[in-house]
Amino acid sequence: MQLNEDAKRLIELMFRLRNCLHRYRQQTDRGRTYVMLGSLREYEKHRGRPVTVSEIAHASGLALPNVSRLLTPLEQSGLVERVKCGRTVNVIVTKEGERRLKEYWDGFTTLIAEALEGIGQEEKDALLYAGAKIADHMERHTAKGASETANV
Repeated sequence: MQLNEDAKRLIELMFRLRNCLHRYRQQTDRGRTYVMLGSLREYEKHRGRPVTVSEIAHASGLALPNVSRLLTPLEQSGLVERVKCGRTVNVIVTKEGERRLKEYWDGFTTLIAEALEGIGQEEKDALLYAGAKIADHMERHTAKGASETANV
């Protein structure tokens, strides 16, 4: 029974942290832009290539015209570029997009560093170790579920 209670406490903590992240994005007045840029950057990092407009639509559940509509302001601001590659269109984060993403990331990193000042190094190490193990397990489980769903 303790395991279920611990799981509930962790879920509550995750939601609290998610809400803090959401409020931080709102305060910076750049929330959606940085979520989009960060997601594009993460995709490139994990896949080793730019994401396509079709992949964004598939992953988000949005129709292609809606994805295009969401990308247009980022493109007009010079933060992303759409590059046609045969029949596909890749979405690439520009140098300006990288700069703005780094600016946002540095601010968020500072906020987290300030929060970590309240605990000792041993607690930080334990938190980071445990958090990584939990994330690894959750990623494996959700990836397995996604591949099983795709095979149905």
